[in-house]
Amino acid sequence: MMPLVDVVSKAAVSAALEDHRFPPVGLDEMESIAVEVSVLTPPEKIVVECLEDLPEHVRIGRDGLIVDRGSNRGLLLPQVAVDWGWNAKEFLTQCCLKAYLPPESWMIPGTDIFRFRAIIFTEEEPGGRTVRVELKEI
Repeated sequence: MMPLVDVVSKAAVSAALEDHRFPPVGLDEMESIAVEVSVLTPPEKIVVECLEDLPEHVRIGRDGLIVDRGSNRGLLLPQVAVDWGWNAKEFLTQCCLKAYLPPESWMIPGTDIFRFRAIIFTEEEPGGRTVRVELKEI
C-alpha cells in the first residue's frame, strides 16, 4: 500500500498528462489552475429489495457514486451532483452515462451501485492557501 502523499502525487501527474479526454496540462498553465483533491472512503455497495428505491439511499452532498455493470464502470464525486444541482435519480442516471451505459441502467438487475464519501481539499486560488471543502447535504 502506498502512502497517501505518493498516491495523490501519482494521480495528479496522471490527471494532468495522461487523461485522454483532455490535452496535457503545460507547465505555463499551472499558474492559472486551482488544484482540488478528493480523498475517497472505501465504496459501499447499495443493496435494496426494489431497484426503484435506490434514489432514497443516495444523499446528495454526502455520497459519490460508482456504477458497475460488466466491463463498464463510472464514478462521480459527491461534489458533481451538488455543482450540477442534480437530485438522486439524475445523479444515478448521469453516473450510468459516465459508465457508457444507457441512462436507466441503474434500474436493471445486475448493475451494481456503490456509494462513497470524499474528504475534499482545494486551493482558494491557483497556488493559494488550501482549505477543506464541506458540501451541503441535501
